[in-house]
Amino acid sequence: MELWINKDGGVLELPDTGVSLEIPPGALEKDQLIQMRIIPYNFLGDSDLSFSSNSSVVVELLPSNLKLLKPVKLTLPHCFVLKKGCEWKAKIYTSHHEEGTQPLWRPQPDTPYVLTERNCVINLKHFSWERFNISEEIVEGKRIVLYAAKDLSSSESITHIHVGYYLAQPGGEKSVSLNEESFLVKKSAVFLKKGEMSLKIQFVKTDPPAWTLHSEEENPK
Repeated sequence: MELWINKDGGVLELPDTGVSLEIPPGALEKDQLIQMRIIPYNFLGDSDLSFSSNSSVVVELLPSNLKLLKPVKLTLPHCFVLKKGCEWKAKIYTSHHEEGTQPLWRPQPDTPYVLTERNCVINLKHFSWERFNISEEIVEGKRIVLYAAKDLSSSESITHIHVGYYLAQPGGEKSVSLNEESFLVKKSAVFLKKGEMSLKIQFVKTDPPAWTLHSEEENPK
């Protein structure tokens, strides 16, 4: 996504993602071509395998290191279900790295932000790669999408079915490397952190769609 923005400011919105960049009047010295894109999961290079890892959108803002006269507001969605009755805090990270190399994430403890039920609004003074992390202590679960998909290379007599899930946020579907036409069923669900149990999916049939989600306990979620 790219847009020419002048001194009067403007808004960039990536359609159907919840990702937006609001540039207020007076933030730019001159007319500027602003670019914004979501970074695919396979480019993140993140070794963190905790429950709350890779659950917030990562974006690149260009031109990198653009001088801003006023802070801009970047809105990034997340797929967490946050606990009620506690303070919601996040850690903001930014990376300035050479193209084609792994990001070098550095914490930005002085960057103002507002964490909400569905997103995090961050006030930025420069452009780079941007992300945020949320502590597992305030995470109750994460929103996911369960799916059954047909292997398009299947023969007429045998159909191979892929069953799995992806995170319910922009770029999540692309992480499973399946074509849109191969999906047979999609169903939204919440994967609860409680009990630290693995996710099990039982595929029943697709016509009509039927899913059974269960854990080791008696009461499935």
